[in-house]
Amino acid sequence: MGPDFTSIGTSAQPDYLIESILYPNRKIKEGYHSVVVETKDNRSLVGVQVSESGTELVLRDAADKLVSIPRNQVKRKMNGQSLMPPALILSLTEKEQLDLYCFLSELGKAGPFDATKTGVARTWRLLPGTHRVEQYGIHKIVEADFEKKWSNHVLGAGNGAGWKILPARVNGDLPATDIAQTASVGRNVALVHIFAGTKFEIQKTANAVFSLSKGTKAEAWLDGKSLGNANRFTLKVAAGKHRIVFRLDAKALPKVLKLESKDVVFLND
Repeated sequence: MGPDFTSIGTSAQPDYLIESILYPNRKIKEGYHSVVVETKDNRSLVGVQVSESGTELVLRDAADKLVSIPRNQVKRKMNGQSLMPPALILSLTEKEQLDLYCFLSELGKAGPFDATKTGVARTWRLLPGTHRVEQYGIHKIVEADFEKKWSNHVLGAGNGAGWKILPARVNGDLPATDIAQTASVGRNVALVHIFAGTKFEIQKTANAVFSLSKGTKAEAWLDGKSLGNANRFTLKVAAGKHRIVFRLDAKALPKVLKLESKDVVFLND
């Protein structure tokens, strides 16, 4: 719902960023003022106005959902304040606040905070590959979608467990320490592999090239079909949304996992 932060560190001074976080209503970016709509049935709706016609008024609320209001039900419409509540940052420690200001002021600049680079996976799903999984059959894991939940009999790591979401750094790096922590299992459970997957979309059927971080080789599957074990994969992909999964050696994780492709759009849902 907020403005694009991809390169905010290159366009906004630190004092402006700090003021905007502490006092979001002082300077609201054009196009991000909220609208308050009172209806004839005594509802009060708040959001950013998307469109208005003779028959309806459409708002986008703070949950990023479109709300359609029949024009003949609108009693009053007023300009509101920023959708960002004030004082959110006060729940953070002083060090966390300073870290946040520093991060935003560097975001978009060349280096590890360069979020402008496209063609990298930034949202991953992780699943522990225990001895139980190896015995049960990994094909069951790689063929199922990311919403699938597994019993302790299959996963060996608790009933109703499943894939955990882990965001990468803004430049697409996924550090080994983050992978190990997210896919950790109980002390008495043997972890053999870690499955890491992400989603992408391609507009039309075409050849696509996927490259892992330098020095990283992993067994891969596309929508449950094996792609072999490599660092670089070239394959024909049908138009639509897809799921790609890699199997990493839990005892020899790459220092950084990164997946790149100029031929597809990686999804963050």
